[in-house]
Amino acid sequence: SCCQCCQVLVEVEAPPGVVIGTVVQQSGACDPLYVGRDNSDQNIFDIVCMMCSCSDKVFEVRDGRGYMGEVRRRWAGILNETLTKDHNNFGVSFPTEMPVIHKAILIGATFLV
Repeated sequence: SCCQCCQVLVEVEAPPGVVIGTVVQQSGACDPLYVGRDNSDQNIFDIVCMMCSCSDKVFEVRDGRGYMGEVRRRWAGILNETLTKDHNNFGVSFPTEMPVIHKAILIGATFLV
């Protein structure tokens, strides 16, 4: 985002009313970077877009040790991509040993990407 006042963010709640974490967009639309944070505001992962306009759009999820999963927006084909607006289909992958709260925050990130 251009400044702190116009940051894009998602708060993840579980149960409703209890914030377990947030996902914040840290940079602009041309170079998207999203940061997942737990409820103590500690960074738990970054999500980086691997740009490609004619196939699945892949957002790599990384922690301090490297690659740990991805959020993938599935390519619907040229006709669906240009003529319709209701073609969004996402997949999320993460390690089975990832804490459940971190998994929930990552799933919440799909609402930003």
